[in-house]
Amino acid sequence: MGSIIKLKDGSLETILSGEDLIRLIDKHMGQEMKEAIVEWVNELDLEHADDEECIHELNEMISEDHKHYKETMEKVHMESDKLSSLISEKELDRRAISNTVGTINLLANKEVNRC
Repeated sequence: MGSIIKLKDGSLETILSGEDLIRLIDKHMGQEMKEAIVEWVNELDLEHADDEECIHELNEMISEDHKHYKETMEKVHMESDKLSSLISEKELDRRAISNTVGTINLLANKEVNRC
């Protein structure tokens, strides 16, 4: 949908696109102003392109961090299983150690499945 603007001379103009606005600027304000506006708009476009690139890079970093976190938690889970097997062979307070390992195992499983 366009915008209607009233010029100083009382005439009405309909702006349907950026090109319409640039044409009016050129017609009523001159070539230099038109070039300045076009340059300004291009700079804004470049700034937004940088924002989009930054967002893309952040998303990649988050994805890499997520992958690393998941791999780490899988290793913790594997090591807790090994510890549980070792505990069964030694004469220690097996019940307390086993309960602790079970807790670590449950926490690791929750985190791995959450990812």
